[in-house]
Amino acid sequence: MDKKDKLIARAKKDGAPPTMPYHEASIWVYALRYAADRNTGAALQVVNSILLHWDEFDPDTQKDLISEAGEATYNLDDWARVIKLN
Repeated sequence: MDKKDKLIARAKKDGAPPTMPYHEASIWVYALRYAADRNTGAALQVVNSILLHWDEFDPDTQKDLISEAGEATYNLDDWARVIKLN
């Protein structure tokens, strides 16, 4: 069983499976990491997209996004919207 299958199995045990494949969900973590340390409009765009797709992420990705948002150094009001999902 590969990592994706394990994530889907765990999500099914917890409730409905995520609708976003693992390889797509990980892109959002990378986008967050890129935007978190830049004082640009990228943070707002990434946050809005994460919030739009929140229910599609598996629980581990949701935890990663919340954790990574807590490490942001710019646009803290934007990242607080993700942190509040905890």
